[in-house]
Amino acid sequence: GRMAKNSIISSLLRIPNFNVNAYPTATLSVVIILETMLSLFIIYKTPYTEIDWNAYMQEVKGVIDGDLNYANLRGDTGPLVYPAGFVYIYSALYFLTDRGSNILKAQYIFLLLHVCCIYVVVKLLMSNTRKLPLWVVIATCLSRRIHSIFVLRLFNDCFAVFFCYVALFIFCSNRKHSTSLTWSLGSVFYSFAVSIKMNILLYAPAIGLLYLKYLGFAGTVKQIMLCAFVQLVLGAPFLLTYPENYVTRAFNFSKDFEYKWTVNFKFISEELFLNKRFGHLLLLVLVTTLLATAHCIWCRKEGGLIGYVMRYWKVKKIQSPKKKQSNNKKKTNKKEKEKELAAVVSGEYFLDRLFLCNFMGIVFAKSLHFQFYVWYFHSIPYLAWRSTLPLVIKWILILAIEGVWNVFPSNPVSSIVLWICHLVLLCTVIMYQYLSGHKKLD
Repeated sequence: GRMAKNSIISSLLRIPNFNVNAYPTATLSVVIILETMLSLFIIYKTPYTEIDWNAYMQEVKGVIDGDLNYANLRGDTGPLVYPAGFVYIYSALYFLTDRGSNILKAQYIFLLLHVCCIYVVVKLLMSNTRKLPLWVVIATCLSRRIHSIFVLRLFNDCFAVFFCYVALFIFCSNRKHSTSLTWSLGSVFYSFAVSIKMNILLYAPAIGLLYLKYLGFAGTVKQIMLCAFVQLVLGAPFLLTYPENYVTRAFNFSKDFEYKWTVNFKFISEELFLNKRFGHLLLLVLVTTLLATAHCIWCRKEGGLIGYVMRYWKVKKIQSPKKKQSNNKKKTNKKEKEKELAAVVSGEYFLDRLFLCNFMGIVFAKSLHFQFYVWYFHSIPYLAWRSTLPLVIKWILILAIEGVWNVFPSNPVSSIVLWICHLVLLCTVIMYQYLSGHKKLD
């Protein structure tokens, strides 16, 4: 009896660590069905909350009526502060939802967006990991606050992160087979995501390092120019009419945030919060952390940041397999095969860098508002999984972060708890990546 009991318990304990990579189609199907049902249930059971939707509609109505001057475009919550991609998406929504009046239709569109977003995220995780445990997938899909940001609040952050995840998925596909066309496609989606909301730029340092590794210096410059070109094309109607107003409003890096909405800094005074020097100090800490991590962990094999840049400055042309065969049929020995395999980095190489880079930006952000949770929520379970924490602590940490984001309004205690969780996760993820770089943890 006791033996049977023990085996049942051990079987149950193994469920969370069940490897979903063994059943990709089944996993995605179940995720999509449950996600759709849950979102429908939320739409029907929970009243819609008006926060920014009407303001978004007022802002784009100005453009639809022919005013291309960003100085005049505003809604109830203030002036229009998002780039052109936002204007196009919400103009489309304006017409699809009877000039913004059909809220239920808008909620259904966001339901579809959320299901697509979850699909891309889970596919991204499964395609770039070797043994993804079931609990990571569950934790990536379940969040009260995220569902509310999508189907009850209709924030533009949802579109920005969706297109960003599509870009990351395309970038990561270069891990197995790198082509400049794939990188360019990723850059187009990435730049489009930035044109909806600028927080997507938090991924830029990691993307830059990946560009350099796979495309060399010249290729990296080309991709950055392509990203800039996308911004010029999207912003053209505004750049050709009132360029200065567009650039200063849509790409305002020194924006002041309101103290009352901050989730991460309620434990300091409003005076300190609004102090410019305080913002500069946070930026300094972020840049230092990023550079140290890149130098000591991400670029360690190449001998640090400088060595990394020197090594990948010129990209090595990969010969096509057919040419190789005709050149030397006999030379396909072990060593060549090993060389080719070395070019294919391990599953988690891309995601470790991309997600940690974005997370650093979140940890040291001047202010986090409630909808900003969606900027990094989908990467929290992955980061917790790839940290040095014991399994139960990983789960407690994920639940604690979710808990804090559901405290409204924020207070000093919730802000401090968020900081503790963020710093614990940040340190243990950096530790994990440092150790797995030295002696293979994987």
